[in-house]
Amino acid sequence: TLPRDASSESGFAMVYALMVMLVVGGIIAVVFSFSLSEVDQASFELNFEDTVHVAEAGAEVFLQRLAADPDDDSGVNGPTATGQQPAAWALDVTTKKSGGSYVLDASEPLIDMGEGEVVGIRPIGADANFIYGVGFTPSRDAYVAGNDGAYARVVRVQVAFSPAVFGGDHALLSGGNATLSGNFKINGTNGSVHTNGGIAINGTGSVAAGVTHSGSCTKGCAVATGPVASIPIPAVDVLEVWGTNDARNIAAVGEWFEYCTGQWYRRGALAKTPCDGVNSVMVPAPAGWTGTTLTNNSGVDSSAVYFFKDAVNVSLKKIQGKVTVITGGNIDVGPTANLPPFDARYPGLLFVAGGNITIGGNADGFATLKPALVFANGTLTLGGTMKMNNLAFTARDGANLGTSYKGGGTGEIRYNGGAIADLGGSGEPIVVQWDEVR
Repeated sequence: TLPRDASSESGFAMVYALMVMLVVGGIIAVVFSFSLSEVDQASFELNFEDTVHVAEAGAEVFLQRLAADPDDDSGVNGPTATGQQPAAWALDVTTKKSGGSYVLDASEPLIDMGEGEVVGIRPIGADANFIYGVGFTPSRDAYVAGNDGAYARVVRVQVAFSPAVFGGDHALLSGGNATLSGNFKINGTNGSVHTNGGIAINGTGSVAAGVTHSGSCTKGCAVATGPVASIPIPAVDVLEVWGTNDARNIAAVGEWFEYCTGQWYRRGALAKTPCDGVNSVMVPAPAGWTGTTLTNNSGVDSSAVYFFKDAVNVSLKKIQGKVTVITGGNIDVGPTANLPPFDARYPGLLFVAGGNITIGGNADGFATLKPALVFANGTLTLGGTMKMNNLAFTARDGANLGTSYKGGGTGEIRYNGGAIADLGGSGEPIVVQWDEVR
């Protein structure tokens, strides 16, 4: 047997050790690389999620704006008009520059949310029922510059608006201060008053179902509760009332007359817009009318709607029948108003005014058995010896009941609930769907 050289065995051990070191080093490199990748991925996901939260905040801000003003928008055409996908459109419109400045900043300034920046957008036209929140981290400039670690996310919120439905719980709902004077009485199971302002109960008047107020009470406070939360009363546009289902139902039951720029029209069906000549014919003044004053419609047109497109002041001196009046101006009722029971099919809508409503004299609506709504964008004044059964009154700017308007101050409202009408327009925005589109 040949003798083995000890040095050769030592060399083999060294080679083996080097091989082991290479394998272990490779494993360590792979594990380290994988760990770095995981860290990068985690950092990416964290930043990406932060950007979503920023985008959502932008959408929330615009929702709050819509609650205050349902007509608020960004004044830009949406993806339907431009032919783009929603996410691409949102990024394009928020990052587009002209002369070194972002074009959208003129109408929708960038909002700094601390952890990032966001733009809220509501397009016009066919896409007006969507709100977009476009979030950037750490900033929009960094994203546009293509910097590492800069991200953009887009959320889209589909919204709808609750109809401006009024009536229901109170005989009187007032947006401003309310005063109850004389011997005016409010009776019935729902004979209650709520005012978003202050309340003063003078004289010997009474309210059967209680008084609540969101402001202060200056007199008669023993029967008043407050301050309590206010009740939103959106403004009503008579043109929007014209398009409601309630208005269409009224037109189906009775006759519909429109007064436009000094000319009367009789309409066969509600289509298009008021005074457009579609399904309507020019007619002389309806029986009992002289200009915008109803002197006496006794026995004639006893189931009719009179619609005044503009801010026309209407005087109803004598009413005899199922009469609904809708005008952009004021309505003055009295000294005589005799309102018989509405047809069972007749929607509960009596008077809608873009301005003020005053009712006085010996106006008698106690035969008005079906609940109906009286709405004024301005103030409401009820005086004389007027008596109204199952009518609910809403006035955005305040109410004064029991005055000596057209004699006396001993009127009465008797309300048992159920007067609800859709006056069109927009109430609170409602989130239909919330999506992350990028």
